[in-house]
Amino acid sequence: MGFAEENSNKLIDGLSLKLLETIYEIVPWSEIGITGRDKWRVLAKRVMVAKGEDFQEFLHNVVREIAGDRFYYTTTKEGNIVYLGREIEELAKEADTQDTQKKVIEYLKSRAIPLVIRLSAKLAQEGKEGE
Repeated sequence: MGFAEENSNKLIDGLSLKLLETIYEIVPWSEIGITGRDKWRVLAKRVMVAKGEDFQEFLHNVVREIAGDRFYYTTTKEGNIVYLGREIEELAKEADTQDTQKKVIEYLKSRAIPLVIRLSAKLAQEGKEGE
C-alpha cells in the first residue's frame, strides 16, 4: 500500500467515524426511549441499511429511521454549544467530492459494527456515553 492510499484510507476512516458521531449526536436517544446497549445495536443496524448518495441524504435517512421527526440540532462540547449543521458542513468540506462522500458512506455501512464499538469506546473515554 502506497503512502497516498494509506492517507486516503485514514481520511475515509476518520470521516466515517465523524459522520457516525454526528448522527449519534443528532438522535435524541432518551426522548425516543432507546437507551443502554440497545442504542448501539439500533445505530449499527440503521447505518447498515440506510441509503444515500451524499452525507446529507444518508444522515437524513438514518436519523429518520431511528427517531422519526425528532432530532437535536445543537450539542454541548467542552461547555460550548456546537451547532450540528456546522459539523455537517465541515464533514462535507473534508470530503471535498461526491465520490469521497460515497466512499465514506460505503465504508461506514460495511464496517458499521466496529465503528459503532469504536464510537462507544471514544465517548466512554471522554466521559460522555459508551457501554
